[in-house]
Amino acid sequence: MNKKGQDGIYIAFFLFMIIATIVFVVLCIFGLHVEDNTGSQVGYITTIDTNGIIFKTKSVYIKSNLESSQEERYCAEGEDVIANLTFARDNGSKVKIYYNDWFFRGITHCKSEDLDIIRAVEVLK
Repeated sequence: MNKKGQDGIYIAFFLFMIIATIVFVVLCIFGLHVEDNTGSQVGYITTIDTNGIIFKTKSVYIKSNLESSQEERYCAEGEDVIANLTFARDNGSKVKIYYNDWFFRGITHCKSEDLDIIRAVEVLK
């Protein structure tokens, strides 16, 4: 193989590495949003905690009834979801949450939390 052929291989390899690095970084930041878990739960919001330094997330604790000592923990995203959760917590309202999880979340979507992500909240009477 001549010198020009070797240069072409090195350039192709270099470009491949740049593209692979960009794809890797984008996936680590934003994730691959293929749902692998969905569901819902009815209960009462007991606590909402803020976590994270750069990418702030909210941990939400839910009891199925107020006398129970067991709480389920979820991660919440989105201003409207967090506002509804806060309203329900402050008023002691029963809620139905709808949650899901993704195959690979990325660091901007509750990555540090290994929890299902609350996508919608219905405040019940």
